[in-house]
Amino acid sequence: MDIPRQVLWANSGSGDQMKNIKKEKFGLSGAFKYDLTNKKLIKKYILPGDVTHLLNDLVIHSAGDVFLSDTETGALYTVSHKRDELELFIKPGRFLYPNGITISDDQAYVFVAHLEGISRIDINSKKVLDLSYPPIFAEL
Repeated sequence: MDIPRQVLWANSGSGDQMKNIKKEKFGLSGAFKYDLTNKKLIKKYILPGDVTHLLNDLVIHSAGDVFLSDTETGALYTVSHKRDELELFIKPGRFLYPNGITISDDQAYVFVAHLEGISRIDINSKKVLDLSYPPIFAEL
């Protein structure tokens, strides 16, 4: 929830878990922006169905920008409060099954958890740094 702007963000996707899903709907995923005051949908942000997508997690920057992980493609997307469009932020394949996202207290970095560890992304430069971890975790 983006309390300062009174907005609720939600992600959804279609896949194997859905009963009687139509072939043309399989793998579609999107984010949905709701007005908390009047409880109405403001806008839908749908990824194209050319490949299977799953917008899984999101985090909201204090400026109102939203960052979303695509678990299926390994990409990171954003919805800028200025442009209000879903845009690719980090190309597909960069993260292996991203599942967990947060933002630093200073709002300068997005952290993405994925099967290979945790990565830190500089929001301004889009530079990705794969964080190291103690050897004990490498054995898990």
